[in-house]
Formats: sequence, C-alpha cells, structure tokens
Amino acid sequence: MTSKSEKQRRKALFANVTKLTREEQEAATRAEEAREKMLRDEELAYQASLMSNKSALLYGKIIGILESYANFVSETNAAHTFLFEVVAKPDSLEEALKTYYENWEQEDAPYLLEEIANPKEALHEKLESWLFPYPNDPSRRRNYMFDLPEDRHSYLVEIVEFMFQVAKPARVWKVDLRPIGWYECAWDDFVLESDKLIFVLHLGVSD
Repeated sequence: MTSKSEKQRRKALFANVTKLTREEQEAATRAEEAREKMLRDEELAYQASLMSNKSALLYGKIIGILESYANFVSETNAAHTFLFEVVAKPDSLEEALKTYYENWEQEDAPYLLEEIANPKEALHEKLESWLFPYPNDPSRRRNYMFDLPEDRHSYLVEIVEFMFQVAKPARVWKVDLRPIGWYECAWDDFVLESDKLIFVLHLGVSD
C-alpha cells in the first residue's frame, strides 16, 4: 500500500514538473511510472507472501482479471479501479480495515459493516454491474464474447469461486464508508474475512 509520505512525495514531484521543459517532463513522468510499477510489484509480492503458493498463484490471476477489466471499461473521463487486496488481521477486523483505508487517507473515516447472508450471489451481482457495464449496447461492444448473459454468468461464477478459494472467508461484509474528503465518485467495497487475513474487493470509478 502507498504510504502518506509517498503520496506527499508524488505531489511535490508533480508540482516541480510544471517548471521543467517538455522533454524533462516526459522523462520525469516515465521515471515516476517506473517507480510506481516497482512499488506495485513490491506490494503484490508482499501480499502474495501472506498466502500459500497455490493461493498466491490464484490471487495473481484474480488481480490480472480485475486490472484488465478496469482498463477495458475505463474511458477518457472515467477511470475505473478494481482491486482485491489482502491485509493481515493480527487482532481485529476493525484494525485491519484501518490499515487498509490508511492507503486512501480514510483511516479515520466512519463506516458501517453489513454482513452479507448470500455473499457469492452478492459479489456476482456487483461484479457483473462493474465489469460488464454495457451488455446491451452493441455500439459499445461489437462481437463481444460475453454478449450472452449465460456466458457472463458462468465467467463471473468462476471469478467469485477463485476469490473464495483464496480468501476462505468465514464472513463477508459490505462496507458503507463515509469518506472524509475525496475517495471515489462511485464505489462498492466488500471484505472477505478469514482468521488471520482480510481481502478487500474494491470496485470504483473516478473522473
């Protein structure tokens, strides 16, 4: 997860970039993108280290699916963020959530937790609305392999099963976050809680 100090460093960097030449700006942007990729790779490696080898491989597959669809459905003025992040839970669910939301500078934001009675069905429904936002608009997605509802259904069932195999949750929660300041334009957050870990499924979009 990106720390507050790292975010402040980025803001300072981009403030200075405005004073540079175009070539220097492009070089600085490439360097920052490379650094962000390195930090993201390090974070994914740390998260994978919390799991068994088999679960880590499946976790990587889930991350790849979500990142691909986030790019696929994003537009010029609507960038999507689909995450499935793991956080250690040494003590309580509340402490683990505070650790997770600190990455978004929302560690002090109030929230409500609602335990989901039929979690697989609930996650399936939300994933379908976020991953397939244009199912009936042929002008947006022509000759698309998931045009048929039954194809989307079977694919989403598989994704949800992957998540449950990795997380092995005892409980699944819907998080109703009340942000302090900026968070996202729209979002859905879920927590799959196991004994020592939590997995946060974040589905969001910002302009």
